[in-house]
Amino acid sequence: MARQAQLTQVQQEQMRHLFKLASNIVNAQGYSKVFADQLCLKEKVEEIQNELDATKKKLNDTKENLAATDYELSILRMQREDMFTIRRR
Repeated sequence: MARQAQLTQVQQEQMRHLFKLASNIVNAQGYSKVFADQLCLKEKVEEIQNELDATKKKLNDTKENLAATDYELSILRMQREDMFTIRRR
């Protein structure tokens, strides 16, 4: 949840940068400044996308681990039930 809040904060920062970039274009403060800002934003977007992809992969790995653990637990439960059934006979 903290990571999501951090991403949201970064996204807000990106929006501020985008508005500043638009303002620079409107105010004609120079192509090189605008280009540098665009490049900076592009790099930040790529960085955030990479972080998001890594987070999604970790989440998927965690889900797979949980599914495997659940499967193993179900096998253990069945074995335990079989043992109780055998003892009762």
